[in-house]
Amino acid sequence: MEGIAVVGENEYPFRAKAEHEVEADETETELIFALWKDDANYIVIRQEIEIEGTEGQPDYEYEEKFHYYVVTNGQVTRDFFLEFENEDSELELEIRIDGLKYEVEYVEEDGKLYIDIKIDGDETYRFEKVVTVDEETNEVTVTYNYIT
Repeated sequence: MEGIAVVGENEYPFRAKAEHEVEADETETELIFALWKDDANYIVIRQEIEIEGTEGQPDYEYEEKFHYYVVTNGQVTRDFFLEFENEDSELELEIRIDGLKYEVEYVEEDGKLYIDIKIDGDETYRFEKVVTVDEETNEVTVTYNYIT
């Protein structure tokens, strides 16, 4: 799909593309959106989703990638990447923002759920997920407490 996006009084050409492929128990989807002012100033958004197996079954795998970047005067000025993966019920999340990488891993130990966040491959920060239920209102609150 191609067209013109109107933002205020400005018009910007855009192009969007979607591809969807299914083979046996595997599905792949790719979406791309680009909006540009000229060859040196534009925005690109790309999303990819891969699904294998059947949800709830041992062979189930889900992976999603999202990449967004802005080019200004021929230089990448904003760059955001997110990857989420669920394989064998293990959840992993990777985020990159302007070159800084965050890896998030969900860990269960002794019946407790933790989130480990590693920044640029250096230090790891651990947070414990705590779920509380108000006995009077039945309201559920989820907090993440930093573990030193």
